Amino acid sequence: MKKLIVFILLQTVVCCPRPANAAPAGATLFNFLSLDTNVRSAAMGGAYTALAAGAGALHYNPAGLASTERQQAAFMHNQYFQGITQEYLSYASPKGWGADFTSLNFGGISETTLANPSGAGLGKVGMLDTALGLGFGGKLAGGLFVGAGVKLVRESIAGNSVSGFMFDGGLLWNVSGADGLALGVAVRNLGPDVKTQGGKEPLPAGVSAGVAYALKMRGVKSTISMDVQQNRGEGLGGRLGYEMLLGGAVPLRVGYNTLTDDGAGVSAGIGYIQGNLGFDYAYAPFKTLGAAHRLSVTYRWGE
Repeated sequence: MKKLIVFILLQTVVCCPRPANAAPAGATLFNFLSLDTNVRSAAMGGAYTALAAGAGALHYNPAGLASTERQQAAFMHNQYFQGITQEYLSYASPKGWGADFTSLNFGGISETTLANPSGAGLGKVGMLDTALGLGFGGKLAGGLFVGAGVKLVRESIAGNSVSGFMFDGGLLWNVSGADGLALGVAVRNLGPDVKTQGGKEPLPAGVSAGVAYALKMRGVKSTISMDVQQNRGEGLGGRLGYEMLLGGAVPLRVGYNTLTDDGAGVSAGIGYIQGNLGFDYAYAPFKTLGAAHRLSVTYRWGE
């Protein structure tokens, strides 16, 4: 029962966060797509629309696939609350295409009935959300890139499931004459309403715009990023992130996100780069649910 309550909270608060004056959340299916899949992004408050690149691009802004210089593969594990876990696997090619897979697993929850409220002998039911995506990014002119993606999404609860197709698109501009400045815009989860047992439900469509600036502060490479985001049925929210790279190998990150009801909005993380390998960790606390711990490993190879 406790895990079921967490599932409801996750669907209405964490997966589909909103400002307090917004329309009720949880009004759309597949809200798990609002969760961060990139550890760097999660540590920087989710401000990633203008930073999306390589294996971390498809989920945030598919235009970032066009800037992939070497083959990349990444795996992320997110340890959530009450044994709930999120897994994410992605790949990006220097030819501009990428693919990813994400899942959110709630584990087993004891089945109960009116005649057997304790659930004794009834076993457990599962809850699983999955998404499989494919996208491509290309260069238009100068520092301007464009990208698009499609994904198949499925949500399963106690043997009942619903699925649908969604489309994403984005633009990314490395501003000429302003070294280190990048602008981005992305639209996500577009598509027709999905048919369910109760009728038709809208998709969690959203749009975000971001700016990022890379600079040196007292000789240390740093990056500042900011996003504004609008999701279906929600108010406008913002995200802010900062990263500094120590010794060319240890990135330190902090972020703030206004798009959450249950959390303090703050996040932090650290990474380590060793040759072709990159390791990252992000921490995000929540008031009533606990904390989210994300770990990832990225591998790059080829010319």
